[in-house]
Amino acid sequence: MEYTHEGSDRVELMDWLSMSDVRAVCFDAFGTLVEITDKRQPFRTLLREGVKGITADEVLTRPLSLREVAARVSQELGEDGLTELERDLQAECASIRLRPGMATIWQALRARGLRIGVCSNLALPYGGPLLSTLPDPPDAVILSYEVGLVKPQPAIFHLVCDRLGCRPAEILFVGDTPCADVEGPQAIGMPAMLISEFEEYTRREVRELGKLSEGFPASIQGAGYGSGLLNMPPSDTGKRAPVIKGSGLGPLISVEEGRARLAEITVEDDSTNWAASELFGTDSIAERLGVSVATLEGWRDDGQAIAFRKDADGFVYPERQFEQSRPIEGIDRVAGYFPFPEEAWEWLVTPNQYTDSAAPIDRLRSGHIEEVVRAAEGVNDYQ
Repeated sequence: MEYTHEGSDRVELMDWLSMSDVRAVCFDAFGTLVEITDKRQPFRTLLREGVKGITADEVLTRPLSLREVAARVSQELGEDGLTELERDLQAECASIRLRPGMATIWQALRARGLRIGVCSNLALPYGGPLLSTLPDPPDAVILSYEVGLVKPQPAIFHLVCDRLGCRPAEILFVGDTPCADVEGPQAIGMPAMLISEFEEYTRREVRELGKLSEGFPASIQGAGYGSGLLNMPPSDTGKRAPVIKGSGLGPLISVEEGRARLAEITVEDDSTNWAASELFGTDSIAERLGVSVATLEGWRDDGQAIAFRKDADGFVYPERQFEQSRPIEGIDRVAGYFPFPEEAWEWLVTPNQYTDSAAPIDRLRSGHIEEVVRAAEGVNDYQ
């Protein structure tokens, strides 16, 4: 992949790899290499309808078909319900595509003689469609349902090393989920970074210098969390203890102050309690926003606004999700990762380390949409 800068030479995305000890790059799959363009989430639907009998970990670490999972859950779907979920699964698998630009990145890695691995947490039905979408067969494939392990377990990253024939320090892990794809590989001494940060680093170097500087690898190695590679280990010795930069635990506070702070961010599941604070009925919120009830209900039906059922005939809406008489952009994308609106809202209003230690809804309000969506995607990932 080439970038241009006014008045400068063209530079390639992978130039810096030739100046480092990296011999291989291992990618996460969904959200990194590929994406599902027609999301139906049949496994998530199945598991939330029948939470007994099987766990998400079992789905990811055993070669189970959708029907085999359905046979284990407590909810009786019936043949019609199961057939509908199978159609959703087929639609998802048929819609798997390489993410924009990934084919060029893949080719650039190959051109430099780097080995390529794929390591992903996913259920059995997605494995074949994933591999058939890639530009060519990877040098190593580690899929959770085949190996009985999931990221961020250290054992799965050691398996990555074994199958790529490299030491941890010689493999760059790239993914889209901080815990599974960054903190996990880092714990065994493997350099790792988010796909968005990897791309941003190359763009930043080109924008500021016109080309990738000789010190580019070193600048990445010294970066803290949220800015690039985490704690690149020495090339000769084994792993070293990971150090995540941040604000730390902070000062000690009294029990009373701690309870007060928790009260500020705690959201009860009982919607009647929520209604006493920042929730409003349909007519009230429509009037406050200056929109029609039909418009508000349209937002709810389209997933652009979160609403909780108050009773058989009505809904209540959190006012905090609106700005300038409209839902905050990105609410619909985040809510799609949660089975229930109550769960989505609780996540949105609770400070999160992956959204700059702020409540995700406040990061949406300030325009950090992709950051929040990626954080939400990592909460419950069945692909």
